[in-house]
Amino acid sequence: TALPTSPTPATTLAAFGLQAVGQWAVPVLQLERLDELMRAAPKQGQAMVLTDQAREELGWSEVQTREVLKALGFTPATRPQDGTPIAWRRRTERAEAIAPQKVPDSPFAALAALKAQPPASRRRRRKTRKVAT
Repeated sequence: TALPTSPTPATTLAAFGLQAVGQWAVPVLQLERLDELMRAAPKQGQAMVLTDQAREELGWSEVQTREVLKALGFTPATRPQDGTPIAWRRRTERAEAIAPQKVPDSPFAALAALKAQPPASRRRRRKTRKVAT
């Protein structure tokens, strides 16, 4: 299902078993099935070939499949040709874009701030001289 133009909270989508992927609200069960199909798909180098049969099993059109896979961080490994399924591979820069978000009020943020501070410098003790009597 296409998402409305106004942003829909993730919790609202999750209540209906959906997840926002690009401009689509995709059922989580279909995303899990897509994962299974991609893992079982024939390999073409580092890419996976998603066949038309797998796409039809998901009930997606070719355009929907392309948009969902691109939103999930995949890119075509080769130029699409008529009559042949597209091989998809994971984009490398996507891993950096999915970096965990920092929550400023979390306890982990406080720990990170403590870790980022340089250790306190110790003052050197002065040696005392013993006076002979």
